[in-house]
Amino acid sequence: MKSGEKPRWKPSRFDVQTTTVEGWPLVWNTYTGSVNAFRPEQRPAMLDLIRRKMCRAACVAWQLGNYLADRGYLVEQNIDELRRIQYAYGKEITAATDSSSSCWPPRIAISLHVLL
Repeated sequence: MKSGEKPRWKPSRFDVQTTTVEGWPLVWNTYTGSVNAFRPEQRPAMLDLIRRKMCRAACVAWQLGNYLADRGYLVEQNIDELRRIQYAYGKEITAATDSSSSCWPPRIAISLHVLL
């Protein structure tokens, strides 16, 4: 990004969404661990933001956009989330092999389960 240029945003690849029986949209970001429920009347605006391929800084300046970005549902366009998670879990795997090998297989199983 050039100096002075405002960031562009995209939905996180780790966003998962569903709706409760009562109509409340739930969003979970499996990377950050954020889980949020939104009022039914907020559903269209929230879904519009997290389904876009890209949005300009103005959508994050908006209160709902800022809320979603703060919790990791929207990330800057230049962020490589897959690289981030590979790095984070690579560090965890390395730390596990350096310590007790008895915890090694379960940690790998848990990490793979989160990625899938």
